[in-house]
Amino acid sequence: MGSAGISHYAGLSDTLIAPVCAQLLESPERPALIVLPTYDRAVRLAGTLGFFTDKKIALLPDYEPFLFRYEAKSRGELNDRLRALIALERGEPVILVCSASAALKEMLPPGIFASHRMEFRVSSVYLDTEVKARLHAMGYERTPFAEAPGEYSVRGDIIDIYPADTDYPVRLEFFGDELDSIRFFDTDTQKSIRKLDTFTLYPADEFLPTGEMSARAAATIPDAEARAEAAALTNRQLLENYVSYFTDETAFLADYMPSGSLVCVDDPERVTETITFAANEAGMDRSGGLRRLLSSGTVFFTPDGRLPAALADAAALAGAALRYEYRAKPTPLMGGSLDLLRAE
Repeated sequence: MGSAGISHYAGLSDTLIAPVCAQLLESPERPALIVLPTYDRAVRLAGTLGFFTDKKIALLPDYEPFLFRYEAKSRGELNDRLRALIALERGEPVILVCSASAALKEMLPPGIFASHRMEFRVSSVYLDTEVKARLHAMGYERTPFAEAPGEYSVRGDIIDIYPADTDYPVRLEFFGDELDSIRFFDTDTQKSIRKLDTFTLYPADEFLPTGEMSARAAATIPDAEARAEAAALTNRQLLENYVSYFTDETAFLADYMPSGSLVCVDDPERVTETITFAANEAGMDRSGGLRRLLSSGTVFFTPDGRLPAALADAAALAGAALRYEYRAKPTPLMGGSLDLLRAE
């Protein structure tokens, strides 16, 4: 991305950027991605933004490469990312707030995630075997009862599915191959909450390689155990560390943002330092992803007015971008207390 349309706010960082971000998002209605150097700063900003905007704010979990086969998988963290991706897919003006590490998680191309949604409509015909196969491909796990997001169960002509982005599971009742009813229901009482005529089901995982991609990875991943996992596609969280073996088109979170979205980077110099240090510690090269993140930014916030050398054409950008100078005092931590904010 060139320097046209880029803004540089000098003298603002951390929670001080909240009112400016909120104002930038007032009009037009559009999604936003705000990237901060660390997860702690992302948490603070997400909390502070709520004082300045009524828009939906999605705080994404931090990310560190998963390198151990038997480490417990956090379904809650996965659901947080999925809810954000689904909101983007629906065209909602959601504000995504995350650490630089989370923004630089390697992902499959966004078109793959979008292609895995499934539409259900009452009175339409669906083959039982095809529905089950699609659910598996979308990352849903078959269990005796669908009691948590990402699960589905089958009992006779009834398929219960717990989507990643809803508060309740959905029940599909069939008469033969014809879909007779769709309804949300309570898992405790099994009572209906709301009937629907149509329902769009989104994936229960963000790592959804095609069969061709899995075959390619199974033949090229250096680690024998990971190659076996790629062939069976059983441990998706482990395989996320080998995305580049599944596709030549590795994507990042900014690639999932629709055209016209606002992409803000707070303290890009600190972002660069944080990512470079973590990559060196892990023996990884994340310079390419870092360059792509910085080049996707449309708004930069810097505490001292300096843009990092890693930003392409930084000197030219500093001269060509719209630059706003601020003198602001640090904001004390309010701990979510409105009384402290009023006193301040």
